[in-house]
Amino acid sequence: MDLATKIFLVLLNMIIFNTAYLLIHISNFSRVTKILLLIAGNAIIIGGSIYIFNFCGL
Repeated sequence: MDLATKIFLVLLNMIIFNTAYLLIHISNFSRVTKILLLIAGNAIIIGGSIYIFNFCGL
């Protein structure tokens, strides 16, 4: 897979993360819960991207 496709996938992940951030931000969770959800979501997105890149041999 070329560099442009990798950049596209990272940008797509950023869009998904920003959407999740907006949904978490407008929710009624406490501040600590929001921070933990954002950290966990970011770890899942980055970890999932690395896993997919390694799985596909990229």
